[in-house]
Amino acid sequence: MSEARQKKLEHLKKIRVREVSGEDAAPKGTTNTIESMRVKDETIITDMDEDIKGEQDVDEFNKYFNKLTKPKIIMTTNRRPKGKVFDFMKEIDSCIPNIEYYERKNFTISEIIK
Repeated sequence: MSEARQKKLEHLKKIRVREVSGEDAAPKGTTNTIESMRVKDETIITDMDEDIKGEQDVDEFNKYFNKLTKPKIIMTTNRRPKGKVFDFMKEIDSCIPNIEYYERKNFTISEIIK
C-alpha cells in the first residue's frame, strides 16, 4: 500500500473515532501559523499596562478606532475625468461606508473640503 493511501486511511480512522467517542479520544494536532511560529521579541507589547492605556487615550484617532465618531470621507475626480473612472467610483462607493462624492468641475480641493 502506498504511503499516501496509508495516511489517508489513518486520517479517516481518526475522524471515525472522533465521531464515535468525541474530540478527546483522538485530539487534533496544532496548526502552525505565523503567530504560533513567531520568535519571542521583547519589543512587542502583549499586555496593556497603564502607560500604554494613557497613550491610547491621548491618540488623535482614538475616537475613530473606538467607533465614537464616524470619519468623513470625500471622493472626487480630476477636472476632466474619463468614463471608466465613474465605474471605479461606483465600486468604491459600494465598498466604503459613509463616503460622499462631489463633482470636481473647476473647484479646487480646498474649496470642496470646505
